[in-house]
Amino acid sequence: EADVEQAISARRRAATACDAPRSAALPPDPAVAAARDEPARVQSIDLSRYFCDASRCPPVIGGALVYKDVESHLTDVYAATLGPVLRRQVDALMSGWR
Repeated sequence: EADVEQAISARRRAATACDAPRSAALPPDPAVAAARDEPARVQSIDLSRYFCDASRCPPVIGGALVYKDVESHLTDVYAATLGPVLRRQVDALMSGWR
């Protein structure tokens, strides 16, 4: 996979030069399995649709760079765009708590 800066330097579109297959970018998450197995103790929120389409995960979404490094750390800009979405989903989960 190409680095975003390298793609830009080579005058290639980073959004397509640096995207990753969904299967490689989103490996199975043990927390999801735990939430499925013990829903009373573990809950999860799936944000994968905000990172990938059905087959690919682009490095740039809506003009915002998604990751700031290869360790999967989100950029401040992209994390901020997810804030309202995450808040709604957390509120929905919490509404079912007793």
